[in-house]
Order: sequence, then structure tokens, then C-alpha cells
Amino acid sequence: MNKRIVPLKNYLILILLFIGLIFVTYYLIDWYNEARKYSSNSLLNDFFYTVKLDEVDSYLVDNPNTVIYLADSYDHNNDDFEEDFKQYVIENNIKKEIIFIDNHNNKGYATLEQHLSEHLKNENIGIVNDNNILVVKDGKITDILYKNNDNIKLTDVVNFLSVNGVEND
Repeated sequence: MNKRIVPLKNYLILILLFIGLIFVTYYLIDWYNEARKYSSNSLLNDFFYTVKLDEVDSYLVDNPNTVIYLADSYDHNNDDFEEDFKQYVIENNIKKEIIFIDNHNNKGYATLEQHLSEHLKNENIGIVNDNNILVVKDGKITDILYKNNDNIKLTDVVNFLSVNGVEND
């Protein structure tokens, strides 16, 4: 019986295929982990009570005095701010006072502007910033942190919450 000799070239091709498969697997795992990290919403999405835009009306009927953190949950440019804000909220024990509304693709402005107080409507003040803090009293938005497009800063938020009487329990 003749033994068949497998050329060395076939072994090299097999080894290269295994090495390539290992690299592709590693790349796909890394890509999956990065995509998963960025598809996870805002850092505060799971921290605060989250209200969907279509539930705002009924939420404000049940909870007429609250603070709304309005942000795009897929915008990771504010991760540093959100980490600092979360720490501030924990230190001051005001988590129950604040809710989170995802404003992905700026869909929330019209829904929320229905709840503007007469004072803000008379002054033509609207919600213009993607990341903003809104104070709600008696079911109406009575104050807005940013009335123009500014980057959100923790010092501004702390001063704003203090002025509006949001204090720890």
C-alpha cells in the first residue's frame, strides 16, 4: 500500500487559516464589546428613574414637583459630566428628586414645551439645549438651566439646583 504524502504547503495553509481565524475572532469580540459599551445608554439612564416621552404627561400629574435631567442617551460626550453629576446626587441624597428623560434625536422638545409655565412662554423661553436640567413645580416647567446652547457643567447645575430649592431629604 502506498502512503500518500501531504505536501508541506497544505500544512502551512492550514496553520495560516487557524491564525487568521484566531485574529478574526479576537477582532469580532473586541468590536462586540466596544459596540455594547456604546450602545449602553447614558450613565444616568439606569441611575435615575427614567420616564419615556410619551409618559411625561401622566408622570407630571402624579409627581407635579420634580427635576428633569434631559439628555441624549447615545451622546457619550457628556460621560465625564454625568459621572460627576451622579457623584453629586449621591453625596447630596437628591436622587428621588430627579428623573431622566432620553432626548435622542431631539424628539422631546415639543412634548416638554407643552408643560412650560406661563412665565417662560411669555418670555419666549424654550428648551434649546440637548442636555439640560428643568425644574417642574405644580406640573409646569418653571425654570430651565440653559436657555441657549451651552455645554452642561456641574458648577452650573449645582448653582441652578440650589437656587431652585432642590435639597437633600
